[in-house]
Amino acid sequence: MSNKFNVGDTIRRTAYSTGGITKGCLYGVVRLDGDSSTVVNDDGVSQSGANVNFELVVPKYQQQHHDPVSKPSHYNVA
Repeated sequence: MSNKFNVGDTIRRTAYSTGGITKGCLYGVVRLDGDSSTVVNDDGVSQSGANVNFELVVPKYQQQHHDPVSKPSHYNVA
């Protein structure tokens, strides 16, 4: 059976909390192993487990990348 998520996807826990993974919280997929994923939260805490009770929120290819450069509004003048 293949993994239903991809590395880089954002997923949400849809059921009860267990092993530090909390219902309703968002996690980023950082590693795949068969039907299991290693996920990480915003605090950098990672957990591994089966891909049950998770839903896809934002696929990797749809995520916006943060631009760390602060540009004034007149910077992009045509």
